[in-house]
Amino acid sequence: MLNHERLDVYQSALDFAALACGIIEALPETEAFLADELSRSALAIPVAIAKAVMADEHSDREHHRESALGSTFRSAAAIDILEQRSLVTSEGAAQANEAAAKVAERLVTLSVSRELDAQDSYARGDREDALFAAMSQAGHALEEESVAAALLADLPDGEA
Repeated sequence: MLNHERLDVYQSALDFAALACGIIEALPETEAFLADELSRSALAIPVAIAKAVMADEHSDREHHRESALGSTFRSAAAIDILEQRSLVTSEGAAQANEAAAKVAERLVTLSVSRELDAQDSYARGDREDALFAAMSQAGHALEEESVAAALLADLPDGEA
């Protein structure tokens, strides 16, 4: 199993993509443009999560996480449009939007909780735990020196 496959947020994104594909399959051919929009945005979510896990730089991880979050909101908007045009039932839209909200919540929580873990450990003076928390953000090992440099860069001047 690959690192990203172990994440709850990735599994939630796959569940949402499956719901979106079900909606897409039921659309008439005349709505191909909406089917394409929903397909692209829903399938981009798990792809961006996988890319975030494998990214080496914090900025790249955040870029891919934000991309996944943006695709989640694009998908939810497409589903709302489909519902407004009576192309999906209210129940189907509610189920899909609930799944999208779960993905969005987990993406936001993932970023915030890992950042707080690293900051809390460093504030307690537990440098080893801070390094581990920061390293775990990537889903794979990072070099200790680059993580330490990143943590030290966040300190106010004169505290390093």
